[in-house]
Amino acid sequence: MAFEETEVMTNRKTNTLEASMQRLTVLTCLLLLAVAGPAWSVPQIMTEYGDQMPWLGSDINAMGGTGTALYRGGMSNIFNPAFLATATSHRLDLGLSLDQEHEDRFQQLYDTFDNIVADVAIASNRHHYWQTGFGFVLNEPIGDFPLSVGLSLADRYPYSYTFEEELRDPDFASDPRDSIIEERTRKVTGTLRAASLGLGLGVTDWLSAGTTVHYAFGTRSETKSRRMYTGDVEGINGQYDFDMDGVNMTLGLRGRISERVEIGVAYESPLTASGTGELVYHEAWTDPANNVDEKETFEDAYYRYPAIYRAGITFFPRTDPSTVFTAEMEYMGWNEFEDSQNPVTYEGEKLEKTVDVHIGLEHTFYNGVPLRFGFRHLTSYVDKDADSTIFTGGTGIPFGSGMFSASVEIMKITSEQEHQFPYPDGFYTDPTARVDDTRFRISVGYTANW
Repeated sequence: MAFEETEVMTNRKTNTLEASMQRLTVLTCLLLLAVAGPAWSVPQIMTEYGDQMPWLGSDINAMGGTGTALYRGGMSNIFNPAFLATATSHRLDLGLSLDQEHEDRFQQLYDTFDNIVADVAIASNRHHYWQTGFGFVLNEPIGDFPLSVGLSLADRYPYSYTFEEELRDPDFASDPRDSIIEERTRKVTGTLRAASLGLGLGVTDWLSAGTTVHYAFGTRSETKSRRMYTGDVEGINGQYDFDMDGVNMTLGLRGRISERVEIGVAYESPLTASGTGELVYHEAWTDPANNVDEKETFEDAYYRYPAIYRAGITFFPRTDPSTVFTAEMEYMGWNEFEDSQNPVTYEGEKLEKTVDVHIGLEHTFYNGVPLRFGFRHLTSYVDKDADSTIFTGGTGIPFGSGMFSASVEIMKITSEQEHQFPYPDGFYTDPTARVDDTRFRISVGYTANW
């Protein structure tokens, strides 16, 4: 009897310690979320209207960004809210990621016979960015009907990008040699984030439905600055700030084909993010009397993002330990995108339609540790020839009633882009440059269930 009492007391202390550690972990992650703001990097090709490869969670991105036919906690709000109905407990997801963006720009070098000799690097930039997000699911069944409510905050369309360049005198006889003629910088900051509230309801054992309302908000700021060391103009600086918000929704269905196969389809309605834009221009001369200061306000500025169509299938093989294989496709009609400040988007030349393919695999070992792999291939809304292939991987460590997760992603995009700034006389350049973008992203997260 004394032994049984001691065992009960020991188990009670162990459970109390685990619960305390879990609460400490959750509070620590919440503190990180409180002090961390969105600062996400994107290639130049995506900086105008937003990133096509957002980060939503370590377990999600480790499996190629899949989620249309698989339960993803609060982030199912975005992928397919019908899968909220598959929740069996309350769930909290927290995460933090670091993105390293490499951009190299090349021009072709010709000999005197107009033969291409080599590609010469004309600019190289390395920048690091980080970001956070969270999702929460409240599981409250109504009688025999599964019902869950999801809440999430995630980056939907990040814009952040930085380009820096020093223009040096190409004349070898210059004194001093290679002296700086001009310093140029283009910097874009901001993210269109979405606070989402979703509801998932199980209609039958094989069918569930869900809907989500998204409130998108954010500010896109772009600054172009030039510091000249020759001539009468000392510097030019222009900044455009666009503060916007909007509301749209997602509808989803989940179907259980068999014990081993589930499918999911979802539709996200078009999003019109509207607000006020402000353009400020300043030109500084050696003679201050010639300085130029201009300011223009656009009251009815807007971005109109097109609808998104998603479909996926998940297969649960008869293996022990368990394995999950999921594949999905996402279509977005970017040719219908509209920018009130850019007539090209709604008359004449259009953006490109995009197709995004996601594949993910998760195998769980006997000790509960998962191993995740993913693959993703997408087309660009700016250039139909600038496809991107992404390889992902990750793992997790069970802790208490939840799990720590980690992921890593590597991706590359090659495209032809116009120069960020004009080159003065004496510089012989093509109208465009080959731009190689390499992104390396790592992230950590914690999922708590209770």
